[in-house]
Amino acid sequence: MNLAQYCVKEGVCYVFLSLDMIMRQVNMDQEGRSMGTDPILGAIEQLLTNGIPVQFEKTEGDGKGALYVYLDQVLLKQLGPLLPLVEGLIPGDTAFEATFIGKTISVPVGPILENLPGALEATTEMQVGLQFKGAE
Repeated sequence: MNLAQYCVKEGVCYVFLSLDMIMRQVNMDQEGRSMGTDPILGAIEQLLTNGIPVQFEKTEGDGKGALYVYLDQVLLKQLGPLLPLVEGLIPGDTAFEATFIGKTISVPVGPILENLPGALEATTEMQVGLQFKGAE
């Protein structure tokens, strides 16, 4: 469907979204294309124009590869104006499972998104990502 493309420059994978194809896909009208001065639309326009910098690290160990794909705190701060939009799209009871010290717990997504702006202000380094491990 050609909704996105990517390229790798200096160890960072940049994802470029195809605005025209996305607009067609969601059947938006001409008014929806205007980026105006709204901070949410401005943030979206910047990411669509410059690409989304997705960091990644590849590791090899025991003959199995692993891949860690993440967004860093610089991008997360730029995405701040989009948080209310994202929160509105995620059902209130959404959670993910995480395993800590052999126990699996359910972590609700809502409180994470609500507290993310404050956490970003108080931290010097934050990464939000996915860890992919090689097949066993």
